[in-house]
Amino acid sequence: MSAWRRVISWLQAAALGVSFGIGLDTNVLRTEISTLLKSTGSNFEHHYHVIRRAEPLVPIGLTDVEQWMASGKAVKMDDVELFPRPDQKGQPRTVPVAGRLAKVRSAFGNGQALVINSLHRWCPKGMALATELKAQVGLPVDVYMYLTPPYSKSYGLHADVMDAFMVQLVGSKHWTACERDGSNCTDTTLVKGDVLYLPMGSQHKAWTTDELSAHLTVNIERQFYVWGSIAQALADRLASISEAGRGLDTLRNMQPYGMEGETDLARLLEQSALRLPKIMVQPSAVAVRFEQSKTLSGAALAEEWQSVLSDILSLQLRQPVVLLNGRRFQTADALFKMLEATSEADTQSALDWVARTIESGIRDQHEAAMRGSKMPKLKDQGPEQLGALAAARVSTLDKNIKRPRTEI
Repeated sequence: MSAWRRVISWLQAAALGVSFGIGLDTNVLRTEISTLLKSTGSNFEHHYHVIRRAEPLVPIGLTDVEQWMASGKAVKMDDVELFPRPDQKGQPRTVPVAGRLAKVRSAFGNGQALVINSLHRWCPKGMALATELKAQVGLPVDVYMYLTPPYSKSYGLHADVMDAFMVQLVGSKHWTACERDGSNCTDTTLVKGDVLYLPMGSQHKAWTTDELSAHLTVNIERQFYVWGSIAQALADRLASISEAGRGLDTLRNMQPYGMEGETDLARLLEQSALRLPKIMVQPSAVAVRFEQSKTLSGAALAEEWQSVLSDILSLQLRQPVVLLNGRRFQTADALFKMLEATSEADTQSALDWVARTIESGIRDQHEAAMRGSKMPKLKDQGPEQLGALAAARVSTLDKNIKRPRTEI
């Protein structure tokens, strides 16, 4: 990417604050995100980390949520989902557009958490945050919002396939964060302004007690651009018969090779990352390509790939694997030995293909994420009621001798 294109990206991010009249100084936002990333420091990609802040990165509150819920079809039905009550099991369900605000208020008062999906597609503040964060990390970004009533929860203990910054907007939320292997767990409470960074694979759970919570989950889609995904792509390319290999030339993204547990090799590499963490880390060439305004090249990947391949072989992976192209290997070790024995010219050609696919994948994924619907026309809904509903829920539950404390 040229320096000029990077300048254009920053100008577009800054323009969001003006063109939508969102009351957000994007120059300040740029500085705040830079400070956030510096605070995360060497923990990025490796360890969870809490950053204490006085104010949220973007000013989004409960009134915004109520106006979104009443904005009609501009906020689509699939954009809003309600979780079951804390005493029930099940998956989140979408909320029909007709009468949505009333349904959300009623459910929230009964203890149901709410998720708003990809709000950056129609919320200018969310779009400004996603655009500026992408401009600084060079990877696609998605923004979700979770609204949780007192004494409630959303998901149980789990790990996500992407990195995430949890940005506390309103109230407070209690978290347990652990390393990928479930060790070194820490309990922490985020209050307004605080941020929790969770690298992909980190196990975590969250819940509320006597206060509601609204937070943004700002996802960085790194899972397609780490050594584990590159190893899958190289295996598919170099283990294909010539016709199948050439067919991969039209692939424009790395999504078939994401570290999302969808193939034998992906699952094995995810497990192996507990012994070899660099499997879940970006190549240095990918990490710096945006900072240096350079287009990624296969040559930039080559030296580091040989080191990664050697480390993978040292694991002596004995499990059988089937590649996306259908080719079977009795052991993963045999697959990686085949890659080791591949000629330098063929390896370099495959790395050149990976570099092109990463470049087009990052660009296309970001453009697709930013391809939004119209900004909804917001109408004044009168005094915000979600806060009052939360207070009423706390008052009711406080009267019970055995007050529910729901952990997830």
